[in-house]
Amino acid sequence: MPPIENLIIISPGFPKDEQDTHCLPAQQLFVKMLNGIFPEIQVTILALQYPPHRNEYAWHGNRVIPFEGLAYWKVFRPLLWRRVGRKLDQLFHTKNTAVLSFWLADTALIGERFARKYNLIHKCWVMGQDARKRNPYARWVNLSEKHLIVLSDFMADEFLRNHRKRPSRIIPLGIDPAAFPPNPGHDRTIDVLGVGSLIPLKRYDIFITVVAALKESHPNIRTVLCGHGPEEKKLRKIIRALELEENIVLTGEVPHSKVLSMMQESKLFLHPSEYEGYSSACLEALYAGCHVISFAWAEKRNIDNWHVVASVYDMIASASRLLNGTEFRSILVHNMEDSVKEIMKEF
Repeated sequence: MPPIENLIIISPGFPKDEQDTHCLPAQQLFVKMLNGIFPEIQVTILALQYPPHRNEYAWHGNRVIPFEGLAYWKVFRPLLWRRVGRKLDQLFHTKNTAVLSFWLADTALIGERFARKYNLIHKCWVMGQDARKRNPYARWVNLSEKHLIVLSDFMADEFLRNHRKRPSRIIPLGIDPAAFPPNPGHDRTIDVLGVGSLIPLKRYDIFITVVAALKESHPNIRTVLCGHGPEEKKLRKIIRALELEENIVLTGEVPHSKVLSMMQESKLFLHPSEYEGYSSACLEALYAGCHVISFAWAEKRNIDNWHVVASVYDMIASASRLLNGTEFRSILVHNMEDSVKEIMKEF
């Protein structure tokens, strides 16, 4: 295929403006890095659900078309798909166009229909829970292995186990080293940091349990949990019940640049999620010099300073050992520049 001139990205959501650093930070970094490496490619993003309006806007020079998809539920969902399809028909004006869908969801359903209609290349980047068996779009869209990309070894195995297909490529979402503020070597005053949406899947009640156990041997332990979500009220109640108000700070949502700065001030990054495709936050924490402790593994190889544990007890033991003395060094596992180049090889 000749070099592409247009890339259409179909995503469940996208930042509502250039100041919105909370929404899908890894995906917006991918787009910005893509712009920098391939400035000749015109990028158009179709955001199906977020932001919740239908007014087109520019984001760092890229055209974003939102569809307010949350207004279409269940039996009305096909109406959204047709509406997006009509917009795609208007956008199509050259054979040198390719389609990239984020997540194996209705994003991929729409992208595959459009690509087949005009004989275009379509790739679907499977991002996490969409590799699970209960995802109906894996059956409905029925993409071949060569059209599927996953983030990690874990996801490739998971997809094969659940859908009897092994995606052809494993391409993680990398980080941008240049996004980190200069670190003058100040003390790491945060003992334990957590970052993520406060939802049941992330299991931040375990984060609190671990901190409560660590407090017995580290009475002045200082921890921070960044993020917001429906679990916040429940988590605050647990913190009060365990008398940890002086030890755990819930910050709510903070700008991504501030998150990176706090990682550089932290010793440990605790990630108790029960399921993870490949956590960009863990990769950022490693580059910031933290030791990462998680239950979920991403790669079959060992990664320095990433400690994968099997139980809450093991998480407590690992954290206690590391807090009693360890070295901190920056570890770059995946660079987003490489991720962009590998994705574009697919077209």
